[in-house]
Amino acid sequence: MMNQPTSQLAASRFRGLVIIWLAQIASLVMLSVLAFVLRPSAGSDERVPATTLVALAVAALGALAAAFFLRARFASRAVFERRPDLVTTGHVIAFALCEACGVIGLVTRFATGAPEATYFFVAALVGFLLLFPRRAQIEAATTGGGQDFKTTL
Repeated sequence: MMNQPTSQLAASRFRGLVIIWLAQIASLVMLSVLAFVLRPSAGSDERVPATTLVALAVAALGALAAAFFLRARFASRAVFERRPDLVTTGHVIAFALCEACGVIGLVTRFATGAPEATYFFVAALVGFLLLFPRRAQIEAATTGGGQDFKTTL
């Protein structure tokens, strides 16, 4: 694996990230279907306190913000250190944080019964769409003016 040209290495890393991205979106779709096929408990007819929904929304949006921040942080570090594995790590962490937004939506739906849980799933989906991996990030981390780069492969 170490003898592969950097363009092949970048292409294989990109394919792997796209596969993970697609799997995460499929997981988010399953969570959203589960949230609306299964009915919340019978005690959910009463009105949910606004503070509960706001607290869960802040947690979900915080996870999304952290996803974008960490992905950018790992990408810039990867270019500086010429380590394409950091680009992959940053994307995987960002995908997990977007998925956390969907999980918070599922918890919101079951704990409160609020139909506003739909917004959590929409926010997570938008986050995933904006976090689609870019081959240029991986290539920027692999190219280093002819110098070797560190990798964990």
